[in-house]
Amino acid sequence: MAISITIDNLDPEVVERLQAEADRRGVEISVVVNELLKAGLCPIPKATPAATHHDLDALAGTWSDEGRQGVSLGCGRSPTS
Repeated sequence: MAISITIDNLDPEVVERLQAEADRRGVEISVVVNELLKAGLCPIPKATPAATHHDLDALAGTWSDEGRQGVSLGCGRSPTS
């Protein structure tokens, strides 16, 4: 169900910024306003960090310096960088 809302006396700078954002994205100004209102009134809840468990620590080994060489974590990174 779509509802139309009229907002009187908007600051001209606000209107300019809304229009500039709408132009930049190639959408109507109402889309930008709707998204801003939704983001401000209905924020996405932040996920809680995962718990750290230590029940398998005894089974997890360690790497020697020799074993660590040649391992890549991607993007040119290694376990020591």
